[in-house]
Amino acid sequence: MALLGAAALTACGTQTVDGTGAGSGAVKNDVAVTGVRWVPESVTVDGKKYPLPPDADAHVEFEPGRAEGPGGKSGGSAGCNSLGADVEVEGDTVTVSDVAMTEKGCAEDVQRFEERFAEVFTGALTAELSGKGETLVLTKDNGDSITFGPEPPGPQEPLEGTEWVVTGLVDGGTAKSLPAGVEGKAHFTIGEDGRAGGSLGCNGFSTEAAVKGDRIEFGEIASSRRMCPGPVMKTENELREILSGKVTHDREDGTLTLTTDSGKGLTATAARK
Repeated sequence: MALLGAAALTACGTQTVDGTGAGSGAVKNDVAVTGVRWVPESVTVDGKKYPLPPDADAHVEFEPGRAEGPGGKSGGSAGCNSLGADVEVEGDTVTVSDVAMTEKGCAEDVQRFEERFAEVFTGALTAELSGKGETLVLTKDNGDSITFGPEPPGPQEPLEGTEWVVTGLVDGGTAKSLPAGVEGKAHFTIGEDGRAGGSLGCNGFSTEAAVKGDRIEFGEIASSRRMCPGPVMKTENELREILSGKVTHDREDGTLTLTTDSGKGLTATAARK
């Protein structure tokens, strides 16, 4: 069961009245843990520090809210195994519940780190951000803690020659995720030869594509004609409309956004190699 974190959100400004009294006027903002891919650099249990092993692939993204089924909306990897959890943020308290992890066999040092991480990453945790968000520490009532640092940005993938996996659709200021039948399946590659192609989620497609500055001019799409479930076909038609005309392309924090002049568009990330 692979349980991965969802796309990150901007830190919200929900405010709660401080416990010093209703008339004090003091407020506390929710700690800004969202919108960052956090790497657990170390876990401290019973006073002993366990650093993240160099060969471990660990990261966590927080998306407050609950989701049906085990694992929730937040998650990532504890070093080797994928994890998911429900997370609520109120003031400086991050409450983690419904944690679920896969059970792959891992290297001994990574397995030990994951076990310590799982001991701490549950229940009510006090969050403390230092500096300008360079370090996040989550601490349990007994003093056990996890120290996170933001994942450093990687090299930006080139627009052409990269396989882009569609992650969502946008319409003006509104964004929506893809239906289950399309999620992870719709993708495209823009070649340096002036051609583009991939999958609309069910049917494969190809078209012409000319990159001119921040604009891309797609030609008429040619695609296979398999019959697909209703929600999948609806999404395919939306993607077909975006990928068969002129769009503006923009990249930020690893996400590629294609937007038509009408405001409709898509978001995509580079396929993992």
